[in-house]
Amino acid sequence: MPLNTQEILELITIICEQRHVQVCVTQSLRGAAITAAGALFGSLLLGPVGLVMGAVGGSVSAISTGEQYRPLPQILINDITPAQREEITTRINRVLADLDVTDLRTVMLLATSSSVSDVVLRELGSYVQRELSMAIKHN
Repeated sequence: MPLNTQEILELITIICEQRHVQVCVTQSLRGAAITAAGALFGSLLLGPVGLVMGAVGGSVSAISTGEQYRPLPQILINDITPAQREEITTRINRVLADLDVTDLRTVMLLATSSSVSDVVLRELGSYVQRELSMAIKHN
């Protein structure tokens, strides 16, 4: 019998905590707004030279504030739709079925094994990059 969504999320949380998995959340719109504001104020103050200086200054500011890392379980619980959560559950269940693992107790015991956690993390990383357009980072 496949695991339910809550059990899969518990498994993901355990593995992510063990491996310190985080997701890079870029804030590209905010960066663009900072760059545009710098260019606008620079051009108003100094003309064409200020436009260049403001754009460069705004770009540097945007780059320094452009990325934030958040724990993957937090993203999965708070930031995605229930349909996306179900899709992740289906994918992880498929991976675990290939390993012939069907009950939560066995999964939790195997979660400490690097082979199971590697397979789950590989599937999660693939989903996060392809469907959510985020980069995953872990130790």
